[in-house]
Amino acid sequence: YRVDIYFDALHVYTSSTDFQTALDFLVVLTFVKQKMQDRTNKSALFEKHFREALASCAREHGINTSDLKLSFCVSQACIFFIGPSLKLRTPMVRSIEKLGQMRRCLEPFRQYSRSMGQRNLLWLYTPAHLQDAWEMLQKALAEAWEIAGADCTKFMQKIHAGYDASATFRCKHLQVWE
Repeated sequence: YRVDIYFDALHVYTSSTDFQTALDFLVVLTFVKQKMQDRTNKSALFEKHFREALASCAREHGINTSDLKLSFCVSQACIFFIGPSLKLRTPMVRSIEKLGQMRRCLEPFRQYSRSMGQRNLLWLYTPAHLQDAWEMLQKALAEAWEIAGADCTKFMQKIHAGYDASATFRCKHLQVWE
């Protein structure tokens, strides 16, 4: 069994283990998620708070953090750019520092993943702004993959294909905007 928990555009995974240990790991990571979501100073360094929350929650449950063998990635939706079927996901890393760096690369683009119900992003941004954001997003994704030490060629081809495939979706929203 492997624990996978998602919060604040992050996926956190443990290594595979037996059922009882996986349950213990799930309890720890659930408490980490709660601590990270409850923190009052969101502008403070993410890595420091994450490391402290992880250490304190593991200690409270009698688990050594190294036993968790954690892997991380940043994940977010960008439906307007690449359609609803694709989700942007960075490569997996094992370092909280690298996770923090990748998270900072993609942080400015989280505003484009908000659910707005019947409305769309054109209620908030102009088409020119969104085109600029798409260009910057591609650069940020390439940088995040570089931080992870991975080749982004196939991934970028996939998101370009998603972008091309969702052209009618964007065109429809543009017509409503006009």
